[in-house]
Amino acid sequence: MTDFDWKKEISSWLINKKSIQSYERDLIEFFNNVFENTCYPEKSFFGVLKSSISLTIGGLYLAAYSHGTEAGIWLLVDKPHESIEGVHFMPVKSTNNSNVKLTWLHLSIENLNLILKNKAIWDSYKLASQIVINVPLGKSIREDRNQNKTRLSEFWQDEIFIFPEEIITQFKTFTEGSVKQITVNAYERDGKARQECLKIHKCICKVCGFDFEKTYGNLGRGFIHVHHIKPLFEIKKEYKVNPEEDLVPVCPNCHAMLHRRKEVLSINELKALIHR
Repeated sequence: MTDFDWKKEISSWLINKKSIQSYERDLIEFFNNVFENTCYPEKSFFGVLKSSISLTIGGLYLAAYSHGTEAGIWLLVDKPHESIEGVHFMPVKSTNNSNVKLTWLHLSIENLNLILKNKAIWDSYKLASQIVINVPLGKSIREDRNQNKTRLSEFWQDEIFIFPEEIITQFKTFTEGSVKQITVNAYERDGKARQECLKIHKCICKVCGFDFEKTYGNLGRGFIHVHHIKPLFEIKKEYKVNPEEDLVPVCPNCHAMLHRRKEVLSINELKALIHR
């Protein structure tokens, strides 16, 4: 993980754009939603350029705000949605000859608040960000297009992995997260706490020392599970997570082994079991 501050990049970009400075909070929330719902962060690139802010994959935009020609907010979705005043849908021309047809959502920055809390729109974006790699432009590799851009996985790691300690049926909310419907109710991990943990401990397994980037290169950069030293189901109340003391990065194999027994093993206990 890098110390790239994407929010600061957006704020700095807005300094000389007085006509839209008042929408800074909405714009930051928009891209926060985009990052949270992007399926392939390792393939996606974020850039703040002269007249636009965007997240791209291959040769296609996933999301963008343009301040020049074709101004406004653009978001890739899987299909048109029911009419929302001020929101327009149009086909993505580059997918016309593909088996996968995608749609642009377009609106002015003044109307951005219309979609920020719209779950159906963000579910639609998430699906589009998943199937876009089946479109020729979506799976193309164009290094020239990624100049002056930062790979999303290098600064954003908010994946949710479901392990035994995360499953819950009787509690509703926690400071560390909220109930999220997947196939079961599960705590939604606090992305900020996770990112802070990885800044402190790095993306290296605390049990076996495995480093995904060293083994898999760019594909593995920023990938790791984060383990709660005290399982959430044992706490059963709101608490504040200390990213340095309560969370540790572990590889998926070690994470599974930590929860292999009824009693969760400590990091040192599992280290002692490793045959070297």
